[in-house]
Amino acid sequence: VYIPSVAAWVFSSLRLAVGFAFTGALVGEVMAGNRGLGYLMNLALNSQNADLMMATVILIMAMIIAVFALVGRVEAWATAWKRPA
Repeated sequence: VYIPSVAAWVFSSLRLAVGFAFTGALVGEVMAGNRGLGYLMNLALNSQNADLMMATVILIMAMIIAVFALVGRVEAWATAWKRPA
């Protein structure tokens, strides 16, 4: 009884955690990475390559939107028993 009732809280927390995880990974790659999207952002910034910077930002946004959509679908599946408010 307890596990199904906390599913909504778990998934809302998971949505926040996804955003923080992407932010933490990007900051780590910008500061000390030698590959990855954060490294590409830092490279674009240092070489004043606006096209590369915008492409990297759009790719990051697309990845976050895809993960949010995936979490939303899993949440809908896991809480299918719940009546809409």
